[in-house]
Amino acid sequence: MRSILECSPYMQYTCAYWPPGTDHLDQAQLNKMELIGKKLDIRPGSSLLDIGCGWAGMGKYLTAHYDCWYTGINLARSHIDYALNIMRKGNDRVNVIQQDYRDTNGKFDRILCVGVSEHFGREYYRQFFENVHNNLKKDGIFLLQTVCDNITRLHADRWIEQTGLPNTYIPSLKLVSDSAEGLFITEDVHNLNTDYGKTMIAWERNVVKNWDQIRNDLTELDNDRFYRRWRYFLLFCAGQFFSRRLQLYQFIFTKVEDGRFYPTPSYSW
Repeated sequence: MRSILECSPYMQYTCAYWPPGTDHLDQAQLNKMELIGKKLDIRPGSSLLDIGCGWAGMGKYLTAHYDCWYTGINLARSHIDYALNIMRKGNDRVNVIQQDYRDTNGKFDRILCVGVSEHFGREYYRQFFENVHNNLKKDGIFLLQTVCDNITRLHADRWIEQTGLPNTYIPSLKLVSDSAEGLFITEDVHNLNTDYGKTMIAWERNVVKNWDQIRNDLTELDNDRFYRRWRYFLLFCAGQFFSRRLQLYQFIFTKVEDGRFYPTPSYSW
């Protein structure tokens, strides 16, 4: 049997994209990465910064399909080591470094942040946008994919924070807009609707299907309490999206001083 760390060639653990006709998680994740590539309007030789890049599967995909240069930043040493040993293998266009986004100092053609800004904290959201602005070239494009609450809350859901996602704060559309004000033009806002709910359901089914393999690979998880708690967490989160209490947005921003026209790509598949 394959190791659980070899289940997907791109190791995506953020919301997938499920247009009509998509019925498998791997294809939905490929759809998500292709959609992001199109929205970023990546040109050959473009330099990309991926803030909080996970295992850098996005870099593996985008460099292969868009002939670009990719830099991922992450704080998790285990993610970085995996990315450099697996995702970067045979591909010198992918690089991943251990760095806080607040310490980044460069100029990139494109910047993306997918499923990470939910962990920055409400009080740092404006600082995050200012940092992106400083690191994006004048004619650059910034893509942000994030969960959004329907209202602006003071705190994250306590159960979610204590159970599965510590230090989580879900922004609202208002907070995103306020944080971008004066820095960026909001070119496009795409609500992926219930796609995160579908992704969570697919993950939960994979947990059930592969549980024996998971607990063999990770013996510290070999207990019924974790199994029940993790399944409940995934299904609870799926319900938040299916009930429309939470949304999953992709935003496209260009710099105010850019002044050019951004051609919004079609979402049709």
